[in-house]
Amino acid sequence: MVQKTISLTPETYKRLKTKKKPDESFSELVDRLLDFKKDLNNKRIFKSFAGVLEEDDEWDEIEKILENARQIPRKSLNTLNLEK
Repeated sequence: MVQKTISLTPETYKRLKTKKKPDESFSELVDRLLDFKKDLNNKRIFKSFAGVLEEDDEWDEIEKILENARQIPRKSLNTLNLEK
């Protein structure tokens, strides 16, 4: 296998090292990070989250909040000052 040498700043090396799994080479790490970026760009990664809150009580509460918010007239929403 052909190998290439790349230069990294010490800061970049430290950041990469914190992301590296114990049994992973730096080449494998870079491949994994590039694949993750590609998945984000293609939105494939989001499909893995489909249904995660389906049987969750927290999701039921979120749905109630959203439904209640939909009932509030837009003019009233402006007076709630939701920005922090």
